[in-house]
Amino acid sequence: MWFTEWGTAHVARITPEGRIDEHALPAPGCEPHGIALGPDGALWAALETGALARVTVG
Repeated sequence: MWFTEWGTAHVARITPEGRIDEHALPAPGCEPHGIALGPDGALWAALETGALARVTVG
């Protein structure tokens, strides 16, 4: 399951085993508010700044 870490510059996912993997967003303090899977298969985050960020996992 993916989730945002509001007040930070990260989104993260938690595995069924309980492991949390964090992924940094492009700007410090950008405060992600929502995430969605896009039609391109990428994960996108809506930011407090009004921008979108494509999350690269790898």
